[in-house]
Amino acid sequence: MFKAKLLDCLGCFQELIERHNQNQNIAYMCNRVDSIRDMIESFDDCMTYSDVSEARKLFDELFSSHSVFNEPFIHDKQDSLLFQKLVEEINDLLSSGILREVMSDFKKYVTQENFNRLADVLLDYPFITAVVPPKEENLSFAFLGHTTDEGKTFFQIFTSDDLFLTFYDNEDYYRSEINLLQFGDAILNNEEVCGILINPGVDDFFITRDEFGAIKSYRESVLHIGEQVFIGLPAKDPVELKNALVSFFETEQSVIKAYLLWMARGEGGQNLSHVLIIDSSDDSDTLFPKIAQALEGVDTDGAPVDMMPCEGSAAQWVQDYEPFFER
Repeated sequence: MFKAKLLDCLGCFQELIERHNQNQNIAYMCNRVDSIRDMIESFDDCMTYSDVSEARKLFDELFSSHSVFNEPFIHDKQDSLLFQKLVEEINDLLSSGILREVMSDFKKYVTQENFNRLADVLLDYPFITAVVPPKEENLSFAFLGHTTDEGKTFFQIFTSDDLFLTFYDNEDYYRSEINLLQFGDAILNNEEVCGILINPGVDDFFITRDEFGAIKSYRESVLHIGEQVFIGLPAKDPVELKNALVSFFETEQSVIKAYLLWMARGEGGQNLSHVLIIDSSDDSDTLFPKIAQALEGVDTDGAPVDMMPCEGSAAQWVQDYEPFFER
């Protein structure tokens, strides 16, 4: 797991600098690493990209604000090399480690839960791509497509400048930071483009046109870009719905906790629904259809019931609420 790898690296890093705790700078650094470690341990095991960004920000501040990193402070050559290696490993994990984990998990097990986590990370990740300058005035920059040996065209995107420069290192192309959704119509309305290729030659992770469309729909179904979302408790307690769920959960041993909240989305909050957020040892693909079947014929006060695993954004939503069911 990404979180475990990051904590292992931090542990080795902390142990190393503590061996050379000879001045106030190092003591201060040890305290800061302690704080960062505590923060990472407080995150869910399935860390989100926003969690990683928060940790990365603290590390960047630590590494850039102290002269101790700009001058040698470890005089043992072997430890000095180990220090540099650990700094590089931590930076690599914080820059692309979580993306590689969710891509790998989705390749191995194509489940709805893995797809949702992949979509969450991909949609928040700041990628780098090449754009072609316009040949005529009043035209916009165009994304640069890459055609494989099989004749399929993909847009290539990268997670770092180093990877980008292995493909595009001349003045014919411009470097551009991009969010995945910015490709939008360039993929969905162009049948010649088969999708997106992430880190060609390294990770070679393909997102097909259909998968891109599903990711776009996923974000729109959960959180529209720029849309206000209000999470809270319904004005009227959905007693019949809760009773039906509790009755089901009492026989479904995989359910650990369950929260039932109210969500209002869209302009003026006109899109209303129940949000059932579940902490379970079972995967969503197996559990959620069972719940839907158990709710057939149950009065939901005219509102749909959206179901989500207790991770990512959903885990943040429930922090201020008590579960209505807990095993």
